[in-house]
Amino acid sequence: MATHGEFPLIWNGLRCSVEFAVLDDESSPARDFFRDELSAADRRKLRAYMEHLADNGEISNQKKFKHERGPFFAFKHKTESKQLARFPCFQLGRRWIVTHGFFKGAQSEWDESEFTKATEIRNEQLLREKREQKNDSNNP
Repeated sequence: MATHGEFPLIWNGLRCSVEFAVLDDESSPARDFFRDELSAADRRKLRAYMEHLADNGEISNQKKFKHERGPFFAFKHKTESKQLARFPCFQLGRRWIVTHGFFKGAQSEWDESEFTKATEIRNEQLLREKREQKNDSNNP
């Protein structure tokens, strides 16, 4: 898979990798949220969770990583400013693909629009990768 510059790879660990999803226009909503909305300290902490998952294949602490619904899990982080950051992701073989980031309200459930967005990003990622694999197999 093409890496589109310095992303999508976050960490290639012993058990798997963690990557930002990349859309057809080469944008990355998760990377942009990670870079633009979180402090440097929050980015370091969240990246440590992602590295732990890649190196160990799991995060048993549901306060940091949790199955949400369907194919989606989420990295969870309470920021220095007490906001609840969420980064939905899905597994594709030995890869975890992070779809986007958002701040969750105080309610216990995500807004339905966040699942819709994660699904749309996942679908676009999967279709793009399928096209790339087809192109690779047609061009030996």
